[in-house]
Amino acid sequence: MLLMMLCVQQLQAQDPVLKPEKVFQLYFNAYVRYDNPSLNALNVYNSRFLDTESVRDQNFSDKVDHLTKIFLSTLPDQVAAACQPDARNYFSALLDQLKNADYQIKSISDIDDQQLAGQKVTEIMYRINVKVPSKPLDMKGKDIRKFSAAEMKKHLKNLTSRFKKADKQVVIANTFRLYQKYKDGNIYYWNGGPEVLSWNLEEAYFKNID
Repeated sequence: MLLMMLCVQQLQAQDPVLKPEKVFQLYFNAYVRYDNPSLNALNVYNSRFLDTESVRDQNFSDKVDHLTKIFLSTLPDQVAAACQPDARNYFSALLDQLKNADYQIKSISDIDDQQLAGQKVTEIMYRINVKVPSKPLDMKGKDIRKFSAAEMKKHLKNLTSRFKKADKQVVIANTFRLYQKYKDGNIYYWNGGPEVLSWNLEEAYFKNID
């Protein structure tokens, strides 16, 4: 509650209209870096022009649990049960690289909304610098679905160590759209499905992993 009050006080002391790059920063911090103060600040900002808070909670632990569950579902029950902690450590180390990634905005432009005539959408083109392991893991001829529990635990510990020591930097380019809302002569920016920001980056990041 104290944190929310501080966010409210800080935003109320500022100009109520934020530039699109600042709004994008709040979305990126909230949905890629899982930063709760940014999430709260977004809700305060949105309350100025929307009837309800539109930003849903984004929890790093829940995302790690979700990916862990999907991975373990592909394994035999006995192996999955034995490897749950190691699988969770792996996905936590993997997503930590995205959390710590830096971003640069390459361009900001207003384009026509294809669904609403006369409405503009602000498109932000950006890129992130993120690290991956430089040395590919030799998995030729190996099927991890046939690993024993001991083999899988060793494999996951190895992967976790590689991601914690990731030393190769890759660049991922992407876009994010902010929809415009007009109120009292001002333009506000928002996105009703901000989860796509993290989903797109995760998908692109996974493609860069050998």
